[in-house]
This record gives sequence, C-alpha cells and structure tokens, in this order.
Amino acid sequence: ASLILPGAIKDGPFVQFYARRRDLPQEDFFGLGPDSVADNRTNFALRDTLGRVSGGFRAGGFRVGVHGSYLDPSVGSGTDDRMPSTDEVFSPLQVPGLDRQPAFTIVEPFVEFVNADPERNPTIGTKIRLTYSRYSDRDFDQFSFQRWDVDAQQYIPFFNRARTLALRVVVASAAAESGNEGPVYLQPGLGGG
Repeated sequence: ASLILPGAIKDGPFVQFYARRRDLPQEDFFGLGPDSVADNRTNFALRDTLGRVSGGFRAGGFRVGVHGSYLDPSVGSGTDDRMPSTDEVFSPLQVPGLDRQPAFTIVEPFVEFVNADPERNPTIGTKIRLTYSRYSDRDFDQFSFQRWDVDAQQYIPFFNRARTLALRVVVASAAAESGNEGPVYLQPGLGGG
C-alpha cells in the first residue's frame, strides 16, 4: 500500500507513506560468494513487514529525498520439497541471519533522474537512481550494514515507438560494520528483475 502527497508527477516537495507485508515460502539459496554451486541448492522461507515514510523534492526529471523505514523479517524452513531446507544443509555460521533475525531501522537517502516517457512503462528515455542505505540492527548489534545501489536504464525506441530496446545496468555493494555481518536475505544477489 502506498500514498504519495501531493503526487508523483507534480514538481515540489512530496511525502510518501508505504507499507508492505511479504510471505516468500521458497527462496532459493546456493551458498555465499563465488564458490557457491548449483548442487548446494536449498530453500528458505522469508516473511517480513516493512513500514516506510519518505520525504523529498522533485524538480523536472530530478528527485532527491530520504526514506526512513522499519523492517521486521522472519526466516524459517523452506517449503519446496524438491530440495532440502537451507537450515538442514548450512549452519548459522555459514549463513548470517539464518538463526536470528533482528528488526532494522533503515535510513536511505536517494537521488534519481527520470526523463522516460511514459514514466511507469517507458518506451523512450532514461532512468538513473543512486541509493545509499544504512541498516541498523535494533536487537542484537550483530547485523548492521550499509549498502550502495545504482540502477541505470535506457530505453531506445524504433519502428515509430512500436518497439523498444531496453538496456539496464545494476550495481550493488554491501559492507557490514566492524564486528557485524549482513544477513543473507538482505545481501545483494545475482538475478532478479
């Protein structure tokens, strides 16, 4: 659920309220890092609740702002019976956040440029978003980390905008604070949208 005031299109200040509840019972996991292999495929369940308030300013194609969020995750045994559950194959020492999941407060400043048209399902233009996220472990002081994300998209129309070539580059990096580890379910991974 999301509510944006005064709106997503109008220039000027904006405030957004966002809430999400997810239930992902079969998240695949192969291990951490470049040494992970397909034969180690397991699955785990991830359920989380996120509440977020955002504020910022929009001028033309530029948008700057900050998200303030509260995330409450829960990890359990996977339900895909074609493979073992992650907790049956990997120990909590091998998979940070597998056995204990803290709640997090997240502070996330962002800068975005969009001249894509139409903005929600573009056929021409550019979208670039840079985000820095600071995840603070509220319960154990073991899982605090920071993360950088860059998402650049270019849409090139042809045949009178009847077809579009979409190019995308995504770069993500996460680094745990001293004495902490980033939970596996919040670390950047290959694949996805």
